[in-house]
Amino acid sequence: MLKRISMANDSNAEPPRSEVSKIHLKSFLSVRIFEIQWDVEDFSKISYAGVLLGPEIRTTNFTGCVKLRKDYDTYQLMILNKSSTEKDLECDVCVLNMEHKRLCYLASDKRNIIVNGFSQYFDIANGVLKNLPGNVLIIKCCLKIRDVQHESVYAPEMSKTPPIHYLEDISTDFKAMLVSSKLTDISLLVGSDVLHVHKFVLCARSPVFARMFESGMKETTENVIVIVDLDLPVLKSLIDFMYTGTIVDDFEAVFSLFYAADKYGVSSLQKLCREYLLSHLEISNACRLLILADRHSDPHFKDRVIGFIKFHYAELKNTIAWEDLK
Repeated sequence: MLKRISMANDSNAEPPRSEVSKIHLKSFLSVRIFEIQWDVEDFSKISYAGVLLGPEIRTTNFTGCVKLRKDYDTYQLMILNKSSTEKDLECDVCVLNMEHKRLCYLASDKRNIIVNGFSQYFDIANGVLKNLPGNVLIIKCCLKIRDVQHESVYAPEMSKTPPIHYLEDISTDFKAMLVSSKLTDISLLVGSDVLHVHKFVLCARSPVFARMFESGMKETTENVIVIVDLDLPVLKSLIDFMYTGTIVDDFEAVFSLFYAADKYGVSSLQKLCREYLLSHLEISNACRLLILADRHSDPHFKDRVIGFIKFHYAELKNTIAWEDLK
């Protein structure tokens, strides 16, 4: 039997036994601000996918370095954290030519927590860096770095969220209503197959179905809707989620379900599918997931996959999937 995944946390978790909760806090300690300048000579000689190591950054609370990597149509500037602890980083970058004419200015859109081995990234458009006088690029970085301190405290329980086992009971009961077809009032047709469901569930879970019912379409007044854009297994998975809030633990099934979630506007399902697919992201499926994210205009999904592809480009570039993608 396939394992089912839900939006809830650990399904085996015990219900709360006291009115006291453990709260995890992050404290941001002293701020250090400093600037570095990197003069990149013979800039045009950087090869595709090549990486240049810039100056080391060493302060009393931070150790790191600057890297520059050439991509297809961008250069990627990276601030790498080599410290053993988490750091809170803000960074402003000014890119100039050797005549100190500013070519572009880049700034963190927010503060970023970076841990050991991870970076803050900035993309510089390739066209900005053409025809540099003297073939020299100057990169100036202004960094604000804070230490991050973790601590835990105990506080009175304030959450009104029902314990997980109550939500599981609701899911089980709704599933039983679906399986039994008890009091169903509308049918979904896929070819010669029929699913008997409840209007109020579809209306509550999908704004697309809700608009159908509210519009007075012939299909909804006759209580029969013909589904032409989904296969039966995908439609069953979609309906199952609407009733239970769970999906099957199967990559291919979730891959297909992502389309249905977007098509019928079930945002919570789309989020769950996205996180599931990203948790199974690997070299063999990275190109498929990039196409999926792009086709459904999901920028968060797409950015995560692109980041993975950039990191594993040396392994990906010789695969058939990558050749097909190009």
